[in-house]
Amino acid sequence: MPTTDRATITCGTDFSEGARRGSLVAAALALRLDARLQLVHVVDDLGADAAFAGGDLAAYEPRRQALDTEAAELRRAYPVTIETVLEPGAADERLVEVARRAHSVLLVVASLGQTRRHARWLLGSVAERVAQAASMPVLVVRNGRGLIEWASGTRALRLLVGVDDGAAARAALDWAGTLRQQAPCDLRIVRIVMPSEAHTRLGVPPPVPLEGLRPTVERLLRRDLRRWAGHVPGEGDVSWLVEGNWGRVDSPLLHEARRTAADVVVVGTNQRAGLARAWQGSVSRHVLHAAEGDVVTVPASCRRLTGVARHDRVLVGTDFSDLANRAISVAYGLVPRHGVVHLAHVAEAFDAAAEKAARDRLAALVPTDASARGVVTVLEVVGARNVADALLQLGARRGVDAICMATHGRTGASQAMLGSVAQQVVQQARCPVVLLPPQCTP
Repeated sequence: MPTTDRATITCGTDFSEGARRGSLVAAALALRLDARLQLVHVVDDLGADAAFAGGDLAAYEPRRQALDTEAAELRRAYPVTIETVLEPGAADERLVEVARRAHSVLLVVASLGQTRRHARWLLGSVAERVAQAASMPVLVVRNGRGLIEWASGTRALRLLVGVDDGAAARAALDWAGTLRQQAPCDLRIVRIVMPSEAHTRLGVPPPVPLEGLRPTVERLLRRDLRRWAGHVPGEGDVSWLVEGNWGRVDSPLLHEARRTAADVVVVGTNQRAGLARAWQGSVSRHVLHAAEGDVVTVPASCRRLTGVARHDRVLVGTDFSDLANRAISVAYGLVPRHGVVHLAHVAEAFDAAAEKAARDRLAALVPTDASARGVVTVLEVVGARNVADALLQLGARRGVDAICMATHGRTGASQAMLGSVAQQVVQQARCPVVLLPPQCTP
């Protein structure tokens, strides 16, 4: 949340008790972050658009006075620059538009917004619709005490960030990290996973526990979560939790927020609309509905690209054909000095002699300059019928940063490694996949 150029925080108010609590939080944050505050009231009466267009504003003078009074009260509590905005329209649409025009870094709303347009009410609360449409982070205030105490320097803010592998989750974590750079925040990073999916992805055989995760699976997922999160800048403690749950993600997420007395739950949002939203569901929407405390939703579009991706661990598969072997030198070229290459061969079955022969053949394919560069080679011989599944599961267990393989795009005798396998790996991998076309000679 940058503050060097006097960033703007926009706050909507309908003069209710909840809205006044939200505006107090917005003013406290503006002071803490050296930002200006934009206090907005939207008139959603029938005929308001025409009255504003014609300059006939006498009927709305009490609203203007109430807005000015609230701004004056906020200035007495927090010495910040406050601009008041009175506009007609639908509350959610106008708030988002006003914030967009001001290039606001945060849009603050109370958890209960009023509207007289019953057709719009059917689409959800003002806060929910704002979070769905806004291009900036949205803070929905229900309590606000923790944020005010943090802004005053009284104590660290307790943030719980719910994450998955997506861009929206990364944007949410980035936002939390930016807040930690302003004042201490104790950060809890939580990932909720479906146990069956997690066990399958890692290639851990059944049975799958009805509650929780196998210790091996939980350990690997915690490793992946910490690597994914990386270093979170700023002051305060950082902790991680991976939990298996067969139901919806929001319920255990909010249970953890209550258990740890989190001040704010931060979630990313992909801002799905229409049928996609109804069909695929929305964790952020459920969290907004059910959270007892304050919630921040961060759109995926807010994600910042802050560094170059590293490929410290790369998996490369080969069936020992010339085409497949071409990917090996590329895989070694992807890793930095002292990186790790997992050189793998998958076949349906191995006896001890066949496994040793496969390892010897893999060892003979290691580039001669690998050890001089400090690159570590791990030879992997896997028995499995489905080559793509075996490679994906091996990559997940080893925590690789990329998978490298060759392809020719044809069907034929060597399709096991070069055709449909490559397609399946590309479709299902959760890490980058580097494919070598047949015309490429490394």
